[in-house]
Amino acid sequence: TIPPRIHSAMIADRLDSLPASPMRPGCKATPAEERQVLGIVGRLASKDAEERAKAAKDLGNLAVSGPGAAGAVANRVDGLASGLKSKTEDAQVILNILSTLRILCEEGYANALAVHVLNVIAWLGSDNQVVQRKAATLLRVMAEEGASASLAHYAQQLWACFEKSSLQAPIEALTAIAESGQTAAVLPMVPKVLQILGDDRSRSRLAACSMLAALCRAGGVDALCAQGFIDTSSSTQIDTTTTDQSLLHSLLMLVRDDTDPALRRAAVDTLKIIVDCSPSVAEVLKEKYALLLFNCMSSLKGSMHQEARSILAEVLGVDADRYGRAPQPARPVQPLVEKIDWRSIVKEAEEIRAAAEHGRELLAEVCAICLDNDIPRTKGGLRVLSCGHKFHSQCVDDWFGWKKKCKHACTCPLCRKREDIADDKSQPPTAPSQVRLPPVGRAEARSRSAARSDRAGSVARLRSTVSSARSARPRRS
Repeated sequence: TIPPRIHSAMIADRLDSLPASPMRPGCKATPAEERQVLGIVGRLASKDAEERAKAAKDLGNLAVSGPGAAGAVANRVDGLASGLKSKTEDAQVILNILSTLRILCEEGYANALAVHVLNVIAWLGSDNQVVQRKAATLLRVMAEEGASASLAHYAQQLWACFEKSSLQAPIEALTAIAESGQTAAVLPMVPKVLQILGDDRSRSRLAACSMLAALCRAGGVDALCAQGFIDTSSSTQIDTTTTDQSLLHSLLMLVRDDTDPALRRAAVDTLKIIVDCSPSVAEVLKEKYALLLFNCMSSLKGSMHQEARSILAEVLGVDADRYGRAPQPARPVQPLVEKIDWRSIVKEAEEIRAAAEHGRELLAEVCAICLDNDIPRTKGGLRVLSCGHKFHSQCVDDWFGWKKKCKHACTCPLCRKREDIADDKSQPPTAPSQVRLPPVGRAEARSRSAARSDRAGSVARLRSTVSSARSARPRRS
């Protein structure tokens, strides 16, 4: 037997002859931990698959026991990762190796594992979905923990894994790569990301928005403008042939039409980042997408979207408090208890019925600014422009006020026909606005009440005259 003192010296000499450890400063492994790691790594060469799987799991358990043990395991990561090279390796062994490598990444040794990225990438194409998910998750953690520069060379493989399996981890890894400044590796995937924004899976759309936001934060706005994904032309007409490739249009459509609050907020945040990085984009939004921006603000109703409305209002330069609130219906007129000429009431009811039938088309129309379908009864009632398009009076006033504030010509939001605001107020209302609907305001209620009182007084005087004439006639005996 070897005396304990001589045995300790032999272990120390053996440890000194090993390559330098990638351990973090201040995390030194004890000789006992080094011996334990060496023993477990030796079991990885066993011919028994169960023994290899158990050894890989034991290394993971040892790595979480303390910083020194984690450094000792990271020092022997070559022996651990060598199991990934065999395509015929047992699935459970691969799963345990990937789990242990993830633990090492979370302990701060992601850069030490960068040399084995290619072996992990190879398992993204595995037929085993569990192994594929584990490999994708490991790559995401590596990117988030600082090894994104090594992963940037394999961005195409990550995207291929996302398209094949619909896993979120690969696109999250691409997001971490973009946030680290490796924008050149992510830019080729932007056309496919824009297609994902129209996907029916909410999680995929949210991940795509996060990836675009990370790309813009890392300074990719200029590259997106140069490649035509963000339109910077001064034309006020939207080109329908390139709408599908317009990043601004895709984000605004998400804000207006999507039902997921988190996704709508992510799209608004992405727009805010783009505007902050490139102020010229704000002018493009005002010129080409002004109506769509007003639609978005009107669709973001409730207190949960208050911050998103504020961001869009800041881009437009309008008051956010005027939008996002449900229109309040007018208070119904209280009926007056009085004697009424029933013939007049029947005639009035017929007029109201005819007006309602004639105005049913007006009630079914939608204001193109706030997307509300009850134009005559809310927001100041109906207003018809000279081109024939109908809007809420309050909405079109806000539109013209914003146009004047931007020093633009007052045009119709739909057809861009110029409107003369001064002449518009002096002209009599057009034929559709003359349709009378049931009373909804106080002034109209007072006028109707006065008319009823006059009719009631006339009937009372007539009845009094008839009664006097009857009383003056002599009675027959």
